[in-house]
Amino acid sequence: MLSKQNKISKKTFLNIFKKGLVIFAPNISLRYFKTNKENNPKFSFVISKAVDKKAVNRNLLKRRGYSIARKHIKKIKNNCFFIFFFKKGAVKLSFKDLEEEIVYLLKKSKTL
Repeated sequence: MLSKQNKISKKTFLNIFKKGLVIFAPNISLRYFKTNKENNPKFSFVISKAVDKKAVNRNLLKRRGYSIARKHIKKIKNNCFFIFFFKKGAVKLSFKDLEEEIVYLLKKSKTL
């Protein structure tokens, strides 16, 4: 898991949701917001009940997402906030495929 300083607060989450830019991949969409402040990059992962009814599977996706973020956090150039939204097909992805999609979205946002 990521430390608390790398997770998004509720107040920040709402701002990013309103003002953030969106990028789509087949199984994940990314909403991000670049800041001018010297902050650590912050992440949040959202998995709706529509993606999977079982909390075990939703939590697995969330843990995998945070693990991938922790792995790549030092490579991120800009001070940004990231919110990843998982779609229904994400449940079937392996860890490697999930990592490829997240890295693809980060590269497309020009932050990695």
